[in-house]
This record gives sequence, C-alpha cells and structure tokens, in this order.
Amino acid sequence: SDDIKLAADIDFEGATLPSVVSFKASFNGQNFAFKNCKITEAIFQSNEGSVKNLVLDKSCTLAPSTGQFAPIVLVNAGIVSGCVNNAPINYSENNDDYVLIAGIVAACKREGSLENCTNNGAIDIKCGGTKTIAPIVAGVVGASAGFVRGCVNTGDINHEVGSAALGKGG
Repeated sequence: SDDIKLAADIDFEGATLPSVVSFKASFNGQNFAFKNCKITEAIFQSNEGSVKNLVLDKSCTLAPSTGQFAPIVLVNAGIVSGCVNNAPINYSENNDDYVLIAGIVAACKREGSLENCTNNGAIDIKCGGTKTIAPIVAGVVGASAGFVRGCVNTGDINHEVGSAALGKGG
C-alpha cells in the first residue's frame, strides 16, 4: 500500500542502481529524473503496481547484464504510464541466449497496461551465435499481451545479428 513520490531529480553519481524484484505499490516520479546512474537490470523486475512519470536522463548508462532487459520494468502486470527513457541502450553478446530488449518495458502481460510512454534513447544491439529464436528489439515494449496506448519511440534501433532473423519494432 506504499505510495512513493519523487520530489526532485536524483543524481546517483555513477552508482549502479539495484533492482526491485517484485513491486506491488505505487511509484510516481512526478516527471523528475534519475541522472548519472548505471542500470544493468530493470529498476522493477516484476511490476503488479503502478509506475508513473519516471524519467531516465540521457546521462544514465543502460548496459544490460543479460539479453532480457528494459530499464524501467522487465515484466509488467500492472500499470506503467508517462515514463520516458532518454538514455541509449547498448548490448553486445556472442551467445545463444534468448534476447528481448526494449526502451521502457520488456514484456507486458495480459493484465498489464502501458500508456503514454516515450523512448528517445538509441538502442544498439550486437548478437552473435546460432540463435534459433529471433532476437526481439523494440523502442517502447518488446512483447505485449496487454493494453498499449499513446506510446512513442523516437530512438534509433541499430542491430547486428549473427545467423538469426530479428524481430524489430518501434
């Protein structure tokens, strides 16, 4: 039942942000930004609550530790709205793991919703190996069975994929 609100921008001075494994509360960034942080895993691994109005500044470093990544929410079964990513995502691996990378949310479940979110950060993906499943790379959400409305991607999506096809979307 927590209601968390940011009251100002937060400068993390290059620190790596920890990840919240399971989130069921309400987080409102009030359009304030996280700045100068390193994000290697989604801020919220699993969201069943509400994540709103969080901005990731272009000074953030988004460096996925695995091929399943989005900086704000990995798997959404709640509400994500008004979030903005301005930082580039760079991922380079030469393996056969499944790759699903997006600028805001990696996967949105049927009960989840994603509204009015924007990805402005470029996404640069280099995948090698002999993947039999095509990597999925997208500006806002990688895969969704839920409700998506009013979302925009302005970031470039650049990719080099080994021997597999690529699923690519805005």
